[in-house]
Amino acid sequence: MVSSASSSVGAASSVTIRGASSLRGDNQPLYVIDNVPQASTGEFGQSAISGDFQIAQDPLSSLNPADIEDITVLKDASSTAIYGSRGANGVILITTKKGKEGKAKINVAATFTITNATRLLDLVNLDEYAEYQNSRITDGYYQFYKVGDEMRYVYNDALKNYDPNNPETYKRVYYTNWQKEIYKSAFSQNYSVSLNGGGSNTTYYISANFKDINGTVKQTGLKQGDLRANLSSQVSKAVKLDLSLSGSLRQNDMMAGGNTLGGPTGAISRTALDYAPFEKPDDDPSLTNENKTNVFSWLNDYVDKTDDKTFKGSLNLNWKISKFLSYSLRAGGNININDRKRWYGMELYQGMNNEGYLVQSNINKSNFTVENILNYNTKLGKIGTLDATAGVTYDDYSFLNKNATGNHFTIFGFRENGMHLAGNPKYYTPLQKRLSIAFLFGPFQREFLGEVPDYCFHSC
Repeated sequence: MVSSASSSVGAASSVTIRGASSLRGDNQPLYVIDNVPQASTGEFGQSAISGDFQIAQDPLSSLNPADIEDITVLKDASSTAIYGSRGANGVILITTKKGKEGKAKINVAATFTITNATRLLDLVNLDEYAEYQNSRITDGYYQFYKVGDEMRYVYNDALKNYDPNNPETYKRVYYTNWQKEIYKSAFSQNYSVSLNGGGSNTTYYISANFKDINGTVKQTGLKQGDLRANLSSQVSKAVKLDLSLSGSLRQNDMMAGGNTLGGPTGAISRTALDYAPFEKPDDDPSLTNENKTNVFSWLNDYVDKTDDKTFKGSLNLNWKISKFLSYSLRAGGNININDRKRWYGMELYQGMNNEGYLVQSNINKSNFTVENILNYNTKLGKIGTLDATAGVTYDDYSFLNKNATGNHFTIFGFRENGMHLAGNPKYYTPLQKRLSIAFLFGPFQREFLGEVPDYCFHSC
């Protein structure tokens, strides 16, 4: 089952293969790209903000769909036979394209999309809001007066001194549909180019991709560039080598905000639903730090940017030692650096309470794996066959999460880049995790007269 918990640009989809119960803490499958395991979509950094909503990032975002050759889904015993407890939620194997023998071929592709927000909520307009507010008044001092097409808003001392002929006793206000102020038609573009070819012994596949995806919420979007190089070489009659290298640079603007605490100041979409259908005057005494935050506050004074750098490499060496015996060496790794900065300026509730509020989060994670596999396959005369596999796998995972906050600013122009200007910077204790796994595996199969019993052992 594939579902999406967030419509934010760059957010991960949730893939469930083996149900909703899990031994690993999340229900996401293990992704293996060119024999290298990837982090699941359930993994993200801890934030320094209470109630902060963390959007799980897509582990496949650095993989261009045009580079995919094959996708295989493993479940049940087939996934745990090689990957152990890591494959408890299933395994998705992804193989990227390899070069083909022949003259160099160039493929160029471009796609363009336009996205619009649909099914906006039907909220009260200004006339309906004014009628409702006036219906709650019992002393006869109304806040709203409709004169022709003009809506007059009365507050403060003018409540008792309203004079329809004196403009100084009222303010003209205008209907604002806040949902239409935050949503827009989003134009996105994606360009990719690939080159492949080679001789009888060596082939290559090189590709590059750039995408500029705009979100339907104003000032949200993603820009990303990817580069990949796959090399295959028949070193000798018995030895074949496959090498894959890829890198990705991404900048994600998640200006929409969001938290788990609720309330109109948590996200721009929530503010659009809760705020009165007009912009209140600055001297309105009903304004507090909380209800001063409107949609324009988010658009003008909030920043949420993430810079992501990824490098991946894998090597696959196959050696046919004899007619019956073969050896495979699979090695690879991933390095990912993720920097997220969020700025709450003085137009936002969090910024007003803290005299500017800056939050920084840095995630540095890596993993590498080495597999050594021996396979023996022979016929036992006319009575059957024997197929045995033995292997040793070593995996190493490293995760480091650093957080910092700053407030009490006197200079606000540097916004998300102004931690050095914070009057009260705080650097929190880093969260660090390290995991190393080594295990043996040895499934084998023998067939006698059509009967095929299977055997498998694991040792960690």
